[in-house]
Amino acid sequence: MAKRRKKYEMKTEEVFIRMGISAIIVIVTFIAFFLGGGLTIFKKYSPKETVYSQNFEVHFIDVGQGDSTLIYFPDGKTMLIDCGEKSESEGLVSYLNEVFKSHEIEAIDYLIFTHQDSDHIGGGEKVLSSFQVNNVYRPMQYSKFEVNQEGFVNNNNYAVSDSATYSKAIEAVYNEPNCEMFFTQSGQKILGADYEVEFLTPLSVSPSLENNNYSPLIMLEYNGAKFLFTGDAESKIENEAVSKYGEYLKADVYKVGHHGSSTSSSAKFLNEVLPEYAIVSAGKKNSYGHPTQTVLNRLQNVGAEVLTTIELGTIVLSVDEKGKVIILSHNTPHYDITIALAAGMILLMLTWGIKVNKSGKIEKLEEINVKNVKKAIKTVKKSKKR
Repeated sequence: MAKRRKKYEMKTEEVFIRMGISAIIVIVTFIAFFLGGGLTIFKKYSPKETVYSQNFEVHFIDVGQGDSTLIYFPDGKTMLIDCGEKSESEGLVSYLNEVFKSHEIEAIDYLIFTHQDSDHIGGGEKVLSSFQVNNVYRPMQYSKFEVNQEGFVNNNNYAVSDSATYSKAIEAVYNEPNCEMFFTQSGQKILGADYEVEFLTPLSVSPSLENNNYSPLIMLEYNGAKFLFTGDAESKIENEAVSKYGEYLKADVYKVGHHGSSTSSSAKFLNEVLPEYAIVSAGKKNSYGHPTQTVLNRLQNVGAEVLTTIELGTIVLSVDEKGKVIILSHNTPHYDITIALAAGMILLMLTWGIKVNKSGKIEKLEEINVKNVKKAIKTVKKSKKR
């Protein structure tokens, strides 16, 4: 017959010691929890600054492994740069509806397709069917839809994209009533109340140009603050821009090229941009490894604060009265909170799950006599009443 294990009788003073240690663990855990954003885990980050332009917002929308940026201008006009993947289009339209309702927006004034990749224009059809769109800027590539139209003549000698997604997006533009369409070219500008949007590239195109490199570099300036958007433009285009524009590329906010791929955001380019904030739009655990550590290191080297949609969801920025970029909202990252809670629970379990013998060795408790714990708690309550 197996011997019955002897119950471990915890002494009253030992219970007090363990309760004291537990209290310290709980207090430290709660401090770490609150400092990590525990109180706002389901809320939005709000800036310490309270004075900002409520008529200017830049929304880096979380569309997973894709791109979509909404800009709300002081004159009430809007610009949408890219529309993410088709699979994300329902969520994108839902988000846009929320913003449009709160700002009483009636239309998308400027819709920009940076290039023909599906993670940038896959949601284009849905956006065009859901909202009034007044102007569309598109790459200097024709679509299959256009080529197949009777009487089509390629007077510009542009390349023809074989992307079905691009073809459907362009067809949707043709079906949009009263919508003007433009090919993006260097030097084009959109001027409004206290803001300017300028297309810095493409400086030139050819049939051999990689699809990513049709992406224009777009500079937005408002109240002295500058935002640079680059789509998926790679180092080839970045180098051309550096040669032509140099220090003019300096921007407060840099929408990181190609989701943080090492093919973009070259050191040479970043040394001209020198952003305060670098925004990465990418999907969680994406198969491309975006953003790459190489790019993150380059951004760190130029002193940029990196904000990613992977960790923060949709990120909204504005500009204060002095021309300083401020963060209006983003989701609160909670990985630090999880670590704090897990560490606290483990320490508590260790505190009540081990005993120290007379020789100072730590032993695992086979069974704790809970009666002594309850007895100690009653003793504490009686002492407080006295």
